[in-house]
Amino acid sequence: MMLTEHRLRRHRNRAGYAIGSGKTIHLFKYAAWLTIHTASSRMRHYVFNTNQAKQQKLRTFVFSALNAFRLFVCFVLKNR
Repeated sequence: MMLTEHRLRRHRNRAGYAIGSGKTIHLFKYAAWLTIHTASSRMRHYVFNTNQAKQQKLRTFVFSALNAFRLFVCFVLKNR
């Protein structure tokens, strides 16, 4: 991946003085900040997807329970 001037400017705006001062950029600080920033954004994405999966499992469970209850009610009413 190519580092463009625009991307570097955005990174400097986000990181502030954590990666350098004035017109200089400390390469190792920038690499560390980029690693942490990338890892945290991936983790947020993972948590979001995990929450969506949990919600889908809960919906499936509730739907199954509701269907089982409906079948039970039909069975009880039918066998009166």
